[in-house]
Amino acid sequence: MQRERDLEQVRPARPEGSPTPAAPIELDLEPVQEDAVSDAVSDANEELNRLFRDYQRARGEHVRLKQQKAEPEAMRKQRELADKIRDELIVRNVRLVKYVAGRMAIGLPASVSYDDLVSDGLFGLIDAVEKFNPELKIQFPTYAKTRIKGAILDALRTGDWAPRSVRQKARKLEEATVELEVQFGRPPTDEEICGRLCIRIGELHKLRQDLHKTILRSLDERDDEGDGAVSLSDMVEFRGGPGPEATVEQSEMRRIIAEEINKLPEQQRLVISLYHYEKLTMREIGKVLGVTDSRVSQVHTAAVRRLRVRLSALRGKAAQGF
Repeated sequence: MQRERDLEQVRPARPEGSPTPAAPIELDLEPVQEDAVSDAVSDANEELNRLFRDYQRARGEHVRLKQQKAEPEAMRKQRELADKIRDELIVRNVRLVKYVAGRMAIGLPASVSYDDLVSDGLFGLIDAVEKFNPELKIQFPTYAKTRIKGAILDALRTGDWAPRSVRQKARKLEEATVELEVQFGRPPTDEEICGRLCIRIGELHKLRQDLHKTILRSLDERDDEGDGAVSLSDMVEFRGGPGPEATVEQSEMRRIIAEEINKLPEQQRLVISLYHYEKLTMREIGKVLGVTDSRVSQVHTAAVRRLRVRLSALRGKAAQGF
């Protein structure tokens, strides 16, 4: 009692008007019951299976109506019902695609896009939704993950031009390099790597060349180490058609020819236009102009000769300018 009175004397007094301390909050930290979690998972699976049974019934009914050649409107409504249930099943399980794609992206190179993995995995999810049988003793997430992973692997193999043997050797080379670095505390030499892989130095160089061919680089990627940013496309010769210089030259030649045609006499200009642009025959042009076929040919020959002389003169001037 004496000690309590002593403490009361040294304890600071609470200012007037200050709020009374709140009572301590009691937290309910009771662990979540495993039975409740199990029941929730079971209810979710049962709801999913119910949707799958509805989807199968809707598809079966649509097939029956189609076989019986029912009214188009009835078949359309039944097909829309089946598609609506299928879309709901896909939307509910998109998370499985993201989960599988995320796990697989960890072991893939940076050149592989996560979004591409998700897009490829969606095809696996759609296939799983259409082929799943709710009567089987297996949960849909387990079945769908296998289909999704298979679809992603198929897409990766299709887009990979490197043989599987090269990929396997590359994995062994990487593992051996890491093990030797850990063992020696430094980057290993080529001789040490060859000794670990039991291969000759020439085989190691050949393997590295094969791996270099599998590296993806964008033609739009720019090299900023030089004086100016130059993309790979700027350094690659284009052989699939006329290059930029040829295109500009052809465009300029068309412009000059058009100007020279406009300088021709009216009859020659009309013959050139009808023959080369309108694709009329000499006889048809003669009917339009009211002259004979031979006269049209003479006018055409004179116009072409005049254009050739003019273009030759322009080429000569251009050559002297350079």
